[in-house]
Parts: sequence; structure tokens; C-alpha cells
Amino acid sequence: MKPQCSSGNVIDVWGVGIFYISGLFVSLQAHVVAAFEQSLSNMTARLQHLTSTAEQKVRESLIYMYTCSDKVIRSWSTFESSVLCILQIL
Repeated sequence: MKPQCSSGNVIDVWGVGIFYISGLFVSLQAHVVAAFEQSLSNMTARLQHLTSTAEQKVRESLIYMYTCSDKVIRSWSTFESSVLCILQIL
């Protein structure tokens, strides 16, 4: 694709604006790269937050499951003790 002059001092090359100022070409690619890096940084932060939240939920679920299991085991132990006491009386 050939560079096309769109207006005045701006030349559009493959959809990337290039300015011709005082004999120098200044590419807008740097701005595109900076915007991409910022977007990537934002996505990374969001992913870290989601990962942290998911890990916290897994921890909470494991603690809940442990607590429930512990209660069941204690209840069974109490029941078993009660049955043994009744059997001893009989």
C-alpha cells in the first residue's frame, strides 16, 4: 500500500498516521504502543484481582467443608459414645 497524503502535513501509511513536521517524520506508532501497554497493564491487574478473589473463595469453601466435616465427625463420636453407654446399661 502506497503512502497517501490525507491532509496537509499528515501522511497515512497502512492506517498509522505519520506527521511530517519541520522535515521530521513523527510516527503515531509510539502512541499506539503506549495505549496497548496501558491496556495490557489494566488487563493484568484485573486478572490478578480475579485470581486473588477466586483463591479466597476456594480457601473459604475449604474452611467451610472442613468445619462441616469436623462437626459431622464430632456428632458421630457423640452418637457412638451414647450408643456404647446405652449398651453398657443393658
